[in-house]
Amino acid sequence: MRYKNGCPKSSAGIVELLLNVHRVHDWCTETLESCKGRPLMFDFLGDGIFNSDMDLWKNQRIAAQGFMRHHLFHQFLLRTTRDKVEMELMPIIDHAAKNGLVINLEDIFQRFTFDSACILVTGYDPSCLSLGWRRLFNVDEVKNLIYLHGALCEALRLYPPVPFNHKEPVKPDMLPSGHPVHPKTKVLFSVYSMGRMKSIWGEGLL
Repeated sequence: MRYKNGCPKSSAGIVELLLNVHRVHDWCTETLESCKGRPLMFDFLGDGIFNSDMDLWKNQRIAAQGFMRHHLFHQFLLRTTRDKVEMELMPIIDHAAKNGLVINLEDIFQRFTFDSACILVTGYDPSCLSLGWRRLFNVDEVKNLIYLHGALCEALRLYPPVPFNHKEPVKPDMLPSGHPVHPKTKVLFSVYSMGRMKSIWGEGLL
């Protein structure tokens, strides 16, 4: 069920989301295009620990702590971290040291943290840290590769590493659309969709 302006109603929006979970980013792009950039007003995260408060949050936290204190979780955490360090983190640092390469340690450790968190939470390793997903260049080699720079920018536009992001205002404010937001309002936006919307980039963007 949708409003006349093309935006899904709150309850129907959740149903549509579940029906399109296998293509969630493309569904989000199509929905935002049909809404002409209007904000979608529904509680995306439900009552999970990331979106709860007060007593509900305390109950969620107690349940999560019980899980994380289990000895099997500790064993899994130790094995996952050790494997990720030995098989991916150290080979990258060793490769850079042997070849005199400049690397961004903040980026490396962010990738390490993201991979580890995904494995612990979902059981899936996105391998963002893998050498197979990265080529390490000498600074002098990179600075003149303008076509590589353009290709990487386009790849990041179409396939951003973080497809969704959210913000929360610290004081009452107004969105460009004219909708008011308050300090407890969570504003979720799709970077993936913004990189593919014809209303932003024009025709022929893909």
